[in-house]
This record gives sequence, structure tokens and C-alpha cells, in this order.
Amino acid sequence: RYRDCTFGDGTPIESAFVDEIIRLHDQLEWPVPWQAGDLLFARNDRFAHGRNPYSGKRKHFAQFIGSGTY
Repeated sequence: RYRDCTFGDGTPIESAFVDEIIRLHDQLEWPVPWQAGDLLFARNDRFAHGRNPYSGKRKHFAQFIGSGTY
């Protein structure tokens, strides 16, 4: 996992705080049971998102919609 975390001003975030964020993220994770042809839309400013390891082929598509200001 990515552990080199800083605040916006470059100040390092304490390791214990990062550990707590990772623990909460793992606790609240909601895995999506993907099936062929599935599509997921998620607001990037509302959800933490990522992916677990996988194997096999995949196609990755991304589209950004909106003006970029909210």
C-alpha cells in the first residue's frame, strides 16, 4: 500500500493516522460484483475508489464530464 502521505503543504502525515485511515477504508469498503458488460458511475468527489488485484484481460475506459468546478 501507498504509505508516503503528506498534507497539501507537504507536511508528512503521521504513520498512526495513515494506519487509521487505511483501517477505516478497509472496514467501509464496498466491493462491486462485476459481470461482463457492467458499467459504474461514481462521483469522484464523493467516494474513495480503487481496485483490488485481478488477473486476465480488461479494457479500461474513462470519461470526465462537467466543467471541473462545483
